[in-house]
Amino acid sequence: MTTTPSDPIWKQRYRTPSVFGTNLAATNPSRGIATVKDTSSVHLATWNVETSELRRLVDTYSGWISPSGDHVYYLKDFKGSELGHIVRVPFEGGEAEDMTPDLPDYTLRGFDISRAGNRLVFDAVNADGYQYYVIDLSPTGEGSAPRLVYQTSAETWESLLSANGDVVVAKTSADGERRRYSLLALSTEDGTQIGTFSRGPESNSEPIAFSPLLDDLRLLATTTNADGFKRPVIWDVGSNERIDLSLPQLNGEIEPLVWSSDGQQILLLQSHMAQHQLYRYRLADVRLTKLAHPAGTIRGGGGIYHTGKSPTCFGPDNTIWVQWEDAATPPRLIVLDPETGEKQGTILKMAAPAMGRPLKSVNYTSSDGQTIQGWVGVPDGDGPFPTILHIHGGPHGTEMASYSPAVQSWLDHGFAYMGINFRGSLGFGIDFRAKIEGNIGHWELEDMVAARQWLVSEGLAHPHQIFLQGASYGGFLTLLGLGKRPDLWAGGLALVAIADWVGMYEDSSDAMKGYARVMFGGAPTDYPDRYHQSSPSTYLENVRVPLLVIQGRHDSRAPSRQFEEYAIRMEELGKPLEVVWFDAGHGSGEVEQMIAFQEKMLNFAQRVVAQ
Repeated sequence: MTTTPSDPIWKQRYRTPSVFGTNLAATNPSRGIATVKDTSSVHLATWNVETSELRRLVDTYSGWISPSGDHVYYLKDFKGSELGHIVRVPFEGGEAEDMTPDLPDYTLRGFDISRAGNRLVFDAVNADGYQYYVIDLSPTGEGSAPRLVYQTSAETWESLLSANGDVVVAKTSADGERRRYSLLALSTEDGTQIGTFSRGPESNSEPIAFSPLLDDLRLLATTTNADGFKRPVIWDVGSNERIDLSLPQLNGEIEPLVWSSDGQQILLLQSHMAQHQLYRYRLADVRLTKLAHPAGTIRGGGGIYHTGKSPTCFGPDNTIWVQWEDAATPPRLIVLDPETGEKQGTILKMAAPAMGRPLKSVNYTSSDGQTIQGWVGVPDGDGPFPTILHIHGGPHGTEMASYSPAVQSWLDHGFAYMGINFRGSLGFGIDFRAKIEGNIGHWELEDMVAARQWLVSEGLAHPHQIFLQGASYGGFLTLLGLGKRPDLWAGGLALVAIADWVGMYEDSSDAMKGYARVMFGGAPTDYPDRYHQSSPSTYLENVRVPLLVIQGRHDSRAPSRQFEEYAIRMEELGKPLEVVWFDAGHGSGEVEQMIAFQEKMLNFAQRVVAQ
């Protein structure tokens, strides 16, 4: 369905094409891939950089392009279940080739191809744990049978290859039961341990990217400083030398994104109170340059859920290509001047969007005195307004000033909006992130209640018309908030929600079981009280306001059975619950379905307000 001028503005925003992420082929930058939303769906597309042509490849969010640009790889699963096999297709299109036909289905927690194009490594997670496999790639592109080089039961993510393909680095929690990662370097030939990197048991280290030079084993990484904030470090895996990039003049978290092609410059992203600033760092003379880019949100590391590498990178002639957006402007790839960082233009221009309203950064105080940051938007008119209190997923995510058709639709319809970075969010230090471990839901709810108090005290929100709304972990917190503090909310709107953590553990993917063990300190058999106390199903008898839940049938993160049982109990007790099931996994990539879900939520909230 195409956008027409007669469409309501909020629907036009959903149907306006946009690019969410790009990735260039390492040795053939005339080719790339992009995650694209067109008028019908979100999909992975091949990108002819010289002509700007985008060609739909497959309906999935993430993939990886080979260094030569000959093939595109992605995880082929069943209806968004995130359980399947790595396949590849030629850049020009064609049949998908299964790279691991003899392996059982797995969830993917890491993938990389060496810049030399000689090796592929991936982290497959199933009942046998976290397994690192290597596939040797011939000069003509054929792949060998997968070779298992490492296996562990400890949560171990990422798989970054050195340019020559000899070394793979992962982040692992093998030294403890909490999410405190150290780095592990292994030989891709036989899995021999080459080295480890850690700043101690209370620190956290994560890998970013190897140097692009073939005989260079320098790895860009982050490690937390004494205050618990991410700081950039270079670890030479070969010599075990560590170089800290000392940046005492910068506040917040500083994450390196990418090397220049000569290995002499690095792009750094500062995140301070959920606001971004980009810097160029030159190693030869230790020179830091603040770039004068437009204010907004910059997409950094791609990770396993996007296109694999940072979409923000050094482009031709040392220009800087940045995946950028703000609350009022859809995401786009812009070009910055290599010296000043000023915007020079836009790549991959899409159709003219329906612009939105801006969001304002605010701070408030939670119950224990902790400062919490959030983003607020208001509709036309004078408050107080009916209000959406949005809870992001993760929990280790960050609410940013990003473009969201859903947020803008609430503002269009007279609702105020607030999205908060509750305890557990990224970008505020390791102590802030780890505060929730072992007591899931408690501090998050304290921060949600404090946000409600702030909204009312500021005259923005009508005290009897504040709705909780969130997806995934945010859906869990929506259900929990309605059960534990039923007196505070007008209703709840949850998507792909976890209602019972034991049921989630029993039916979810093995990767999600590992996630739960880290978050709770063990399995349900180890800490049954923790799982019980954190489950919304424990408090459902207290729910007394209307609740709308939209849930996927093939979700391996928030499995269907645990919510079905919650819904049955709610119905038996006569609780006001509406449920919408859809035939996919942890979310929808279909534009018309996204619109239908948002329309359902809008109508639900308007109906509750009118009562």
